[in-house]
Order: sequence, then structure tokens, then C-alpha cells
Amino acid sequence: MRPFILLVCLFIQTNLIAQKVLRGRVVDENGEAAIGCSVVLKYNAKLSTTTDLDGNYTLKIGDSSSVVVQVKYIGYATIESKVLLKENITLKDFQLKPTALEIKEVEIESKATKSKEYFMERVKTNSSITLDFISNETMKKIGDSNLSSAISRVAGVSTNGAFITVRGIGDRYIKTSINNCRIPTLDPFTNNLKLDLFPANLIDNIVISKTASAENPSDWAGALIDIQTKDFPDKLNVSVESAVGYNTQSSFKDIISSDRSNTDWLGYDNTYRERNHDTFVAVNNKPTKYQILSALGLKDYYASLGIDQNTPWNDTYYKLGLVQLGYLKLGDFDNSKAFTDAKINFESNNTNYDKAFRIINANAIEQNKSFKDNWDVKRRHCPLNLSQTVSFGNQSKIKDVVIGYLFSFRYSNNFQYDSSSTYNRASVDAQNNKGISSKATQEISRETNTWSALCNLSAKFKKHSFTLLYLPSTIGVNNVRSAIDDADD
Repeated sequence: MRPFILLVCLFIQTNLIAQKVLRGRVVDENGEAAIGCSVVLKYNAKLSTTTDLDGNYTLKIGDSSSVVVQVKYIGYATIESKVLLKENITLKDFQLKPTALEIKEVEIESKATKSKEYFMERVKTNSSITLDFISNETMKKIGDSNLSSAISRVAGVSTNGAFITVRGIGDRYIKTSINNCRIPTLDPFTNNLKLDLFPANLIDNIVISKTASAENPSDWAGALIDIQTKDFPDKLNVSVESAVGYNTQSSFKDIISSDRSNTDWLGYDNTYRERNHDTFVAVNNKPTKYQILSALGLKDYYASLGIDQNTPWNDTYYKLGLVQLGYLKLGDFDNSKAFTDAKINFESNNTNYDKAFRIINANAIEQNKSFKDNWDVKRRHCPLNLSQTVSFGNQSKIKDVVIGYLFSFRYSNNFQYDSSSTYNRASVDAQNNKGISSKATQEISRETNTWSALCNLSAKFKKHSFTLLYLPSTIGVNNVRSAIDDADD
């Protein structure tokens, strides 16, 4: 047992002799302890330590005769010193010296973020006109998914479906632009544009100008709405929005409709109702006296007298025709009363007019017969109103060029139906008294199919950028009505 204990003690003593220790203290220029100062061997970073609360350090080193020690502390110059090690413990203190860097000039550049509230507040303050706005920052806070719902937050703006009214004025008095480019509308009765096409996450700001200015168009009275899109989205944005609407008068009911083409749901007719207008024959609703008499067999007779459709018409030619048809005797040719009676008898005979009308409009009648016999109204089960919007945008970099893109597509259909509407026909008599000539009760339905798309592609170079914008839009409306009963006054 004793030989084993002696062997262990000898091993420990030998190991202690081989393990050399470097100790010391690190202080600053005032003699204060440098707490947490790093002490490390230059060529062996694994052998390192830090000073304690008193600035003392202890670094255990293997069997080396000399080492290079580095002392590092924030705000002070790094100390690098070669230390000769003694056999057991070597003491080495360090004093740090502060270091300073002289900065001659600092230039800070910052670009304003257009989608932030402060940016538009500054624009509004510096503007000489009255304007309101809603920023992307505000839309994110509120949680609006599209422009139609976001713009209703602006003072004086109200919405009717996807259409808007500013200070009680809408329709043709409102103009809409996107990135200062005018947006045309396909609806001939309004300039209003359905703003639910634009997803909120791809928009920087909506600016509403309420007073005129030189840089803006002048053909509006209510408001000019400018939609400012993101040219370069910060990150990938994908948005899918679906909305359904229930109409108590139409949804899930059998409503009147008509035959439709297989593309009516896309808002356009696939040649189902198309006619060749180049060969279209218009109906002559007001034929001349020469045309009527010629249709009744007197064309050759008039031609023998040198009379054609270009000859100025007079009562003499009319009398000659009435004589040939037997309505006026040749002996009464100069009798005005006999001529008047003959005219009344001829013109009151509907058989003459109907026969002449069919002969004159023979080509138009044949053309009308070529139309499909699908004029009768039909019934169809009405679904829910639907609106679907899909959009995405992102930016990428190709070498030194930043490419930004955003795309949006919207499709919607809407059904309206009234089972017992009433329409009146106005009339004005000889004394200029206004009244109602007739009225009727009718069924009426309207199906509207709309799709729109937004494609925005931007490229930014070192000193300039450009943007391409494509905004197709299609709207198709199918109106059907059927009279239930008529009552003439």
C-alpha cells in the first residue's frame, strides 16, 4: 500500500512541476482594476482567461519557456508582450492605455418610406390643395384587405359595394388614376371604378384630391383618386381573398334568364349573339310615297315617265299613281276634294301599306329570320354572388438591377332580380301636358360578370428606374325582362 501512495504523490509532484502558471493584474492608466479584460496566448487562442473583479488573472500554461501574451479591452489599445516563464509561477502585470480614433466627417443618408404615415403627413402639409390620404401603414393597423374597404376610412368618403362616393358626389364626377396614370372605365354610365381589385398589401398610399390643381386633370368635380402601388415590394406578398354575397331577392331562387354562350361567365359573348354588321340590312320604317307606289307595281310606269327615287316628289306624281291604282278617276285629276278623298282611302287601307312594307323590306325580313329563335325567357337557379381576388408581388436582383413585380387578378359575378317591378311610359299631348301613356308589371333580372387584372413590372438601375403597367378589364351585363301584364291608361 505504501509503495502505491508514494507513486501517486510522485506523479502529482511531477505534473505540478510540468504545469507552469502565469499570474498578474491588469489595471488602466489610473490604476483601477480592468474587470473582464481578456488575456490570451497569441499563438494558442484556446489558452485564454479574463480578469476578475480585482483585475487579477491566472493563466495555466504547459511546459513552455516563453509565450506571447495579448491583453484586449474595449476602448484600450491591445497589449502584446513576450513573457519568459519560470519553472512554477510567473507574475506579470499589465497597464492599459486608452486608444482614440479621430472621425473627420460622418454622413448619414436616409430615404423616406412612402408607405409610412409621416411621409404623407408631410406631403399634405406642403400641398397647396385640399387632399386626404390613407397609407399602407394605416391599412396594416386596421386590417383592411383591399382598397374598397380601406378608402371608406377617409373622411367624406362612403362606399356602395365596391364603388365610392366623395362628399355625396359619385359616378361621372370622380376620376381614378394609378401611379398618376388615368384608369379608363368600361361602364359608359359612370367613371367609378371597382377598387376591390387592388389588394391593400401591394399599395403604398391612396391619395384623394378634393380641389383642382394645375398638375391634375380637370374633368372631375367630386374627387381625383390616385392609387400609388409598390414598385418594389419589400418581400414576397401573396394574398387570396374570397367573398360571397347573399341577396334575399335572387340567391337560391329561380330567376328569369336567357340563352347564353359558353363564355358569358367571363363577361363576353363567344359569337353567340354576334352579327355581321357589314351585311346588315336596316329596316326602312318610313318609306317614301314613291317607294310605296313602286312596291305596289308602278315602278315601270314611273320609269316610263322619267321618274325615279331621286326625282323631287310632288302631288302630280302622287295623283298619277292613284289613277293607276284606281283610287282617283282621270276626270277628277284637278279636283282637290276628290284627290283628298283618294289619298285618305289609299292610306287608310292597311293592306296596301303592309304589302308595300314587306316588299320594300324583303331583305331585312329574310335577315331577321336568320336569327335564332331564342327570344323567350328561361328560368335558372341563381347562385350566390361571388368575388375572388388573387395577388402576389416580390422583388429580386439580377446582377446590379433590382426587379420588382406585382400581379393581381379579380373575378366577380353579381345577380339582381325583381319579380314584380313596374315601369311607366311617359307621354306629352298636344297641349304639352305630361302624363303616363301606359304602364306594366314585369320581371327583371341582371347578371353582371367582371374580371380585371393588374400587372406591374419595375426595374431599378443605379441612377434611374422605369415601370410598366398593364390593366385589362372586362365587364359583361345580361339584362332580361318579361312583362307580366299591361294596363293602358
